[in-house]
Amino acid sequence: MKLEFFHRGDPIGVDVQGSGDAREIVVGEERSLASAVSLGPSSGTLRLDGRPVRFLYQRNGGRVRVAVGGECFEFDLSGESKSKRPGAARGNPETRSPMPGKVLQVSVAPGAEVNPGDPLLILEAMKMENVLAAEVAGTVKEVHVRDGDMVEPGKLLVVIAPKQ
Repeated sequence: MKLEFFHRGDPIGVDVQGSGDAREIVVGEERSLASAVSLGPSSGTLRLDGRPVRFLYQRNGGRVRVAVGGECFEFDLSGESKSKRPGAARGNPETRSPMPGKVLQVSVAPGAEVNPGDPLLILEAMKMENVLAAEVAGTVKEVHVRDGDMVEPGKLLVVIAPKQ
């Protein structure tokens, strides 16, 4: 199965091969062996090259956001790549919480100019600090949280008006 995931607004191809519990994941030249250990409604554990890895996830239509190792990745499962849609901006102008947590620091305010990869806020979850970054270039339009706020998965955090 071929997937595409988006990291900081850039599309990256992923090829998942195999069946049953074990899958080979190919990203560029890197190959890893993955097998599911447990999967709950918003978190799970998998074994990646023999090591257990915990992750959080949130499904939103044909997309899934996965938070692992302090970083967030977005997978397009719809089969329609954002990078192939005519006139589509790469990345998402809305940043939503991929997991329950506490906002440690909001780094932007309405009117701020941002580029893909610029930090928007730091979210603490599972005793890890996760930097949520802009996926598109543009102007911060709305900020819906403050330092210290507790958020649930899917909560709208920041909206960016993309550059045209």
